Amino acid sequence: MGQRNSEPQVTELRAHYEPVAQTQTGRALYQCLVVSPREECCAQFWAAATQGGWNATSLRDAEEAARIAARIRFQLAIVDLQRRAGATASGFCELSERLARDPELLLVICGNEGDTTEEIWAHQIGTWLYLSGVDDDSDVAMVCAEARVAVEKLAGQGSASEGATRRDVLPVGLLHTDTIPGLGP
Repeated sequence: MGQRNSEPQVTELRAHYEPVAQTQTGRALYQCLVVSPREECCAQFWAAATQGGWNATSLRDAEEAARIAARIRFQLAIVDLQRRAGATASGFCELSERLARDPELLLVICGNEGDTTEEIWAHQIGTWLYLSGVDDDSDVAMVCAEARVAVEKLAGQGSASEGATRRDVLPVGLLHTDTIPGLGP
């Protein structure tokens, strides 16, 4: 009689995925989740995250992204809520809310230009950064580079950052300096 293969069958993920680098504590280093219902945005944001120094996983399905996020420790997530050419954000808002509950994850939401209700909601759930009407991957690449700096601060490079939260590591390159005393015009 032939032997049965008791190993589970592995199905192919339809995503851009790089192997996870691990620290001594078992935490993944620089993992980014990119989720968009639009294929061109997935590819564009994945390329921007990769350019920004992240191991990126790109998915077009919110439910699949939630399953992957439950298995892999991501430090950055970029969720596209923009509606174009018939694409909808169904499931993506729920995914964003779920991701926002992780205090160690930096959540970037790419939302619809001029949708102030969406922007207010995004900030209420704890989004690290809301980008309205993003079309240029260089903007996302800049955000990804800023997110790496923030993750390093959150990781605790010394005791000075002990207890830091994602609100303590806002993207410096994106702050309005005229609102900071001593830095304005």
